[in-house]
Amino acid sequence: MTSSSPSRPWPIVGLSLALGLSVAETGLVFKAGGVLGHVAVAACVYALILGTLDTLAARRGLSPVERLLLGLLNVGAFGWMSNQPLFSLSLVMLAAGLFSLIAQSRAWPLAMILWGLAWWPARPQAEPPRPPMVTPAAQGPNLAVIVLDTLVRDRCATYGYERPTSPNLDALARRGVLMERAWSTANWSLPAHASLFSARLPHDHGTNQREGYTLPADTLLAERLRLAGYETAGLSANPFAGIGSGLAQGFTHFEPFWRDFTAGETLFAARVLNGLTGRDRDKGGAAIVSALDDWLTQRDPARSFFLFVNLMEAHGPYQEVPLAQRAAFIDAPRRDLEAAGEAGHMAQIFGVGVPEALAPVNDALLDGCTLAADHLLGEIMRRLPENTVIIALSDHGDMMGEQGFYGHNTGLYEPIVNIAWVMAGPGLPVGRRLDAPVSIADVAPTALALLGLPPFEGVFGLDLGPAIRGELALDGRLVYAEHPSPVYTTSGWRTRRPWHDWSDVLAARSAVTDGAQKRVVHADGRDWAFDLGADPGERRPGDGATSGLPRPEVLE
Repeated sequence: MTSSSPSRPWPIVGLSLALGLSVAETGLVFKAGGVLGHVAVAACVYALILGTLDTLAARRGLSPVERLLLGLLNVGAFGWMSNQPLFSLSLVMLAAGLFSLIAQSRAWPLAMILWGLAWWPARPQAEPPRPPMVTPAAQGPNLAVIVLDTLVRDRCATYGYERPTSPNLDALARRGVLMERAWSTANWSLPAHASLFSARLPHDHGTNQREGYTLPADTLLAERLRLAGYETAGLSANPFAGIGSGLAQGFTHFEPFWRDFTAGETLFAARVLNGLTGRDRDKGGAAIVSALDDWLTQRDPARSFFLFVNLMEAHGPYQEVPLAQRAAFIDAPRRDLEAAGEAGHMAQIFGVGVPEALAPVNDALLDGCTLAADHLLGEIMRRLPENTVIIALSDHGDMMGEQGFYGHNTGLYEPIVNIAWVMAGPGLPVGRRLDAPVSIADVAPTALALLGLPPFEGVFGLDLGPAIRGELALDGRLVYAEHPSPVYTTSGWRTRRPWHDWSDVLAARSAVTDGAQKRVVHADGRDWAFDLGADPGERRPGDGATSGLPRPEVLE
């Protein structure tokens, strides 16, 4: 008589939990297009680990409920190793567990529907066609605008910081012009870049929340230059400075580089690998430099060009830069660097503090990020032809615990609205420093004038050429920053602490400054004034109505 071999247990609990984890993190945490490959690889990793664990547990005689609990403990271990905050981890674990129960109850059709809904936004997305070149070739100087996203001005040696964080920005300043008191128009990338390209304030260009927009032709810098015969190319690591937001309008060539970095900082599988190994990585900068090499080789050499680059290296998470820069200013184990950087990033996303023991490490990581961004700036500058006007600037800064805030999610405080701005090239003097209030909205008018092209009409931004040459005094000029209600940028804060009164944070506000005094008006009635000379930390608000500055319009 032949005995039948015992049936091997099928790891239905582990596999359904793995799929549930993928559905949960993709649907709740990671909502980005064109990343299906990353999501699928992560799901396979979860299936391998959780399926193997479930098979071993089944062979040991554990019940399905016990196997599910064991699997959830494993998911919890994923979260701990990836430094995922408890609140987000609990949501993912709950969703993964519910999905697993649905799958195990033979409701696979429902499970597949949920899987499809979660993964559908991650599907490959075709880029829209770029406009063709139909105008005669421009023959003037080239223009390169390089945004060092979220670069904190006062962490640059160029602006007096004690650590050597910005050697390439220093070199650019020595051969060109440095703006001493430049302001952004907003606290985050989308409206700030819209002002950069349109020369308009946020209330005028209308780009205030996450939604994209399209302005009429000839109202953005790239569109104006394309129509003037320039080849226009954009290489951006920021999803809000690109195709999805409408800011790629006018570029004949545009490449986004944010997907790999975003997947690496979001998916559990990648975060576990990062947390355990502290592996070398970046935020898209190396790929941008490689793509620039390709584009410079393939472009039309008979036509002048406009190049826009957005580098995210100075943006949080601060540990997501190459090891050479990450540890440049601190000697600490990689695991400590990962933990400190993640603590700083979670402080930004969820409106919490950084543990005291990790704060110095997080602080040193910011300097490493600044150095990483500056290194890429140098790599790009070395590749550009000599007859290129180079404008390097930040779009906004970051808070590092001032006023109890981290990041740039809310507020129009000086660390956020003060930006670095340095430029050099044909038509610009050497070693000039302009000590007058200027705005990121001045970039496009100044660039157009340097290229000998007609100016924008009816905009806020100014051509700073006359002021740089000493022909125009900007004494008494006012510059503005606007901050509509930050419903999107503070969503994590309100999710983590839904019972907290966030009315003061959510209030829309606008600010105006002449460089010495500053007035900030809030939609909830607060009207503050600051003497920036006597109170640079903005700790002692006075009555805005007595500041001598006009009341700025507040966007609701």
